[in-house]
Amino acid sequence: MFTAALFGSQPGLVTADCDGPIPSFRDALSTAKRIVIGDVVAVHGGGQVEPGPGGRSTRFTLRVRFVARGSALAEMVIRDLPTQPCAPIVEARIGDRIALALDATDYSPPTQVNSVAWIEGAPPWEVETITVAEIFRLLGQAVPDTSTATPGASTPPSLPADGWLLAAALVGMLVGWWRTGRRASRS
Repeated sequence: MFTAALFGSQPGLVTADCDGPIPSFRDALSTAKRIVIGDVVAVHGGGQVEPGPGGRSTRFTLRVRFVARGSALAEMVIRDLPTQPCAPIVEARIGDRIALALDATDYSPPTQVNSVAWIEGAPPWEVETITVAEIFRLLGQAVPDTSTATPGASTPPSLPADGWLLAAALVGMLVGWWRTGRRASRS
């Protein structure tokens, strides 16, 4: 499992007088070394924000659905991931679908940042929302197949529109051949 602990983050680093903006996810896309999209499947205690009534935590497991840049394991354990040195750390709850732009550069002077955008679910604070298709379009990549077919399940072949006519003609020929064969056997 991958553990996100960039910048040597430790609980307590963000203080009340240090409340910079959350870096723009869209801006971070161009410099991020890793971009992942996934679903939060578990939350864990022991972080800066403990799971409470809203179910959000700064420590959670992300099941990766798409890797738009870099590499990632199927599941990433996120632990107190800072967005920038003087801004909130990422927190999420089970069921959220989020996108992370990791190890990017933003601001002047250049600062190492991580950013988050929400695809599904309710963000804990005012955070960008985005779609999977928009992320891939912004990166100049083809939008991945988002079908819900079970991996490894067979799907029936699809025929082009003309293929249905051909299939109907073949069925008609088979029925005709079968009828003709039955008549000939009665004689």
